[in-house]
Amino acid sequence: MTRVVNSVYREVWVVNLGFGVIANIFDAWYPYKAAWNALSATMTQQEAAGIMEKHLKVMNGSSFPQ
Repeated sequence: MTRVVNSVYREVWVVNLGFGVIANIFDAWYPYKAAWNALSATMTQQEAAGIMEKHLKVMNGSSFPQ
C-alpha cells in the first residue's frame, strides 16, 4: 500500500473519477488502516500547505479568455 501511495498519490489526493465525480482519498480511505497509515506517513501538513501554495500560485497566474 505504501508503494502505491508513494508513486501515485504523492501530490494528488483528490481524484477525478469522471462525469464530475471526485473523491478525496483521505476521506475515502480513512476506514482502511493500511491505506490511512500509508497516506499519513507520506504527506505532512507542511507538505500539503506547500503543494497548495504552488497550485494557488499557478491558478492566480493563469489568464482565461473573455
